[in-house]
Amino acid sequence: MKNETLIEFIKEKYYEQKMSAEYELQLTKIIELENKSTEDFSKDK
Repeated sequence: MKNETLIEFIKEKYYEQKMSAEYELQLTKIIELENKSTEDFSKDK
């Protein structure tokens, strides 16, 4: 499974549940960090 596909899957599952604003902000930060880390791996290939 590609990283983008996995991220979208996780987002969909969390959006199905009601989230507090604080929890949603934390999730967004985690996704941004994940995206930054995978960019480095993509550049190395």
